[in-house]
Amino acid sequence: PRIVLADANSQKAKSARNYPVVEIFVTSWCGYCKMMEQVLDKKGIAYTTHDVEKDDNAAKTFRKLKGRGVPLVRVGSKVVYGYDPDTVVSYVNGK
Repeated sequence: PRIVLADANSQKAKSARNYPVVEIFVTSWCGYCKMMEQVLDKKGIAYTTHDVEKDDNAAKTFRKLKGRGVPLVRVGSKVVYGYDPDTVVSYVNGK
């Protein structure tokens, strides 16, 4: 998996301590996946990316979460299917 964090003194790293764990299940060719990553980067939200075509464990978790398409985003215990940045950000913010 690819983990996106900045150096320990950055605002992104400091704010990551206050957010639930964010995981994005993606493929290398998915444009909406890249757009979701850009939204999270812009908002300063740390996340881990799992490529479901290259990582067997990611593919297994994706199936357990009943994934049918990418991106699939897990925010703590909540799951967002498809590209829905507003919902993802609201879950990250505890709403």
